[in-house]
Amino acid sequence: MKDPPRTNSELIKEISVLKQRIQNLEQLVLDLKKAEQSLRGREEKYRLAFESTSDSIFTIDPNFNISSITPNVERHLGYKVEEVINRSIQDLNILTSESYTRAVSDVIKVLSGMEFRGAVYEFIAKDGTKKIGEVTGTPIIREGKILGVTAVVRDITERRRAEAALRSSEQRLSDIVEFLPDATLVIDKEGKVIAWNRAIEIMTGVKAGEMLGKGDYEYALPFHGKRRPILIDLAIHPEPEIEKSYTNIERKGDILFGEAYTPGLIGGKTHLSATASVLRNAKGEIIAAIECIRDNTGRRQAQEELRQAEERYRSIFENAQEGIYRSTPGGRIIMANPAMAKIFGYASPEELMSGITDVARQLYVDPEERAKIQKMIEKHGFVRNYETQLYRKDGSIIWISMTMHAVRDEKGQVLYYEGMDEDITDRKENVERMRKALGATVQAIAMIVETRDPYTAGHQRRVADLARSIATEMKLPVDQIDGIRMAAAIHDLGKISVPAEILSKPTK
Repeated sequence: MKDPPRTNSELIKEISVLKQRIQNLEQLVLDLKKAEQSLRGREEKYRLAFESTSDSIFTIDPNFNISSITPNVERHLGYKVEEVINRSIQDLNILTSESYTRAVSDVIKVLSGMEFRGAVYEFIAKDGTKKIGEVTGTPIIREGKILGVTAVVRDITERRRAEAALRSSEQRLSDIVEFLPDATLVIDKEGKVIAWNRAIEIMTGVKAGEMLGKGDYEYALPFHGKRRPILIDLAIHPEPEIEKSYTNIERKGDILFGEAYTPGLIGGKTHLSATASVLRNAKGEIIAAIECIRDNTGRRQAQEELRQAEERYRSIFENAQEGIYRSTPGGRIIMANPAMAKIFGYASPEELMSGITDVARQLYVDPEERAKIQKMIEKHGFVRNYETQLYRKDGSIIWISMTMHAVRDEKGQVLYYEGMDEDITDRKENVERMRKALGATVQAIAMIVETRDPYTAGHQRRVADLARSIATEMKLPVDQIDGIRMAAAIHDLGKISVPAEILSKPTK
């Protein structure tokens, strides 16, 4: 049977429904186009991100074949994309054998639903060079199924090299610190000990294992018996009150020098000198501090003994009755004691040193005497009790007994002359008076002898002249020649006690 004919109203209604369906289809097409455009935009964005990322990203199927990879693989490993797509990791030989074994194990874990992060593999570039990569692996899941692995590889070759160089540098620094002859410790900015070398172990009796990592001024205990800031802390945080406990302290920039007595060390009170400094990073920030310590108790004692000796010798120098001096080879006095100034009529050593610039011409009665003395020193190394005449400030002449020697440098050149002068003017005058008195006495005795025996008158004088001539020819000392002359002049002294009748007897 045929359907009954539809009415106009029914046709209109059906047409309206069809129009609505057409409109719905058109809207659906528009929505699909928009979704397609959005999807294309997202795909483009992800593609650009995928291709421009600094890390290499690639996907691996369950057969360990590379299904996709970012173009920067060429920059990292030297391969073009087409050279690695659809090829297995093993065939490409882009991992060392040890790294490949671990990579297979890690990929199997991901294919079972796990993931891994921070795995470090050693890659082999196309040119044979080795690179270090840090890898993160995650599963690719579609509709609940694991289809492969996404691996993100970050090139950390330079970072690892820098870390290795840093470790090497730190090791060298550690070795240097360890074998420094001075006791050395290093603390970080939190005050914890990060280095405690062999020398400080010997000094304190505390092993490095007992001190490393310790803070809260633990390192002060072996030195002071209590926890307190020491020089290494003052280098980071100056504390004026603590600094007062040092016998000497001086700061130059980041470097701090200090000396102090420390009661806690083995052997009792010890005097130490130390140098401390902060350590900065490349940005100039303080990251640690170091202190080198030296036991200078012996040096301190030697300095004190030297100071006391200097005090004693200065007292002797200042209070000596003899003149003590130093003079340059050119004749300038560069040091003199008060007695030296007094001998030459000057009010003070300073006035003497400023007033005498040429001793040969200003002091010596005979300027050639100084050159003569210098030659004697050059030959014998010194002169002793050399008597000569010198001028005082007022122009009067005095007799000086001089002892002098040369002080030389390592090349044998004369640096200066050191000497001691004794004023013997009074002694010389007394000797001269005694000599004259003795001469007069001898002359009187000779005259008495001649009076007793006129027959031999003049004989003693002629013997005296002859004896003096012989002594002079023999180059005997002047005093000895004079003594011989006087002895010869009275060699017939015994005639005084011989009776005159025998001396004047006309017969044999």
